[in-house]
Amino acid sequence: MRYLLSLLFILVAGTAFADSGRFSKGRMSLGVGAGGGSGSFVVSGNYGYFVVDRLRPDIGLSYQYQDFGNANAQQIRGNLSLRYYLVDADPISPFLITSGGIIQLIHSGAGLDDSFTYYSVAGGLGGNMRLSRTLAMEVVVGGIQYLGVAQELLDREAVDEGVNFWWNLGLQISF
Repeated sequence: MRYLLSLLFILVAGTAFADSGRFSKGRMSLGVGAGGGSGSFVVSGNYGYFVVDRLRPDIGLSYQYQDFGNANAQQIRGNLSLRYYLVDADPISPFLITSGGIIQLIHSGAGLDDSFTYYSVAGGLGGNMRLSRTLAMEVVVGGIQYLGVAQELLDREAVDEGVNFWWNLGLQISF
């Protein structure tokens, strides 16, 4: 019940900014995501604040679990990103994004029982589609590069070398 009331407060509070642009200085956003597939799931969240019109730094955290049958992996990722919205158009606004993060991978089974830390840098293009006054869906596509990856992970092809395709789909609540 407390979470439902908190969400309602955020949605209602956002209407106070209805006259200003969606990407105006001082606006804030909360992002949430969840997904999964065969033997895996991921949950994520982020917080962003517009420091000037159309420029929003974010801080985010995600957790991912993957079951491989004879092994499993857990990944905790913290990242900082920067979005620049090219225009404040309705209903879809394009943006550029760059991101850097730290990743903690814990692998168990299949002869690899260890914990690894490495980094990522990413960049891409996205679109923010307004669904209501305070709710938007964002889609991002781009490239991601992993840095400082242990040779053991590369040899086992647990982490890909080079620039890899990256995409993301999420919901943003603005207030």
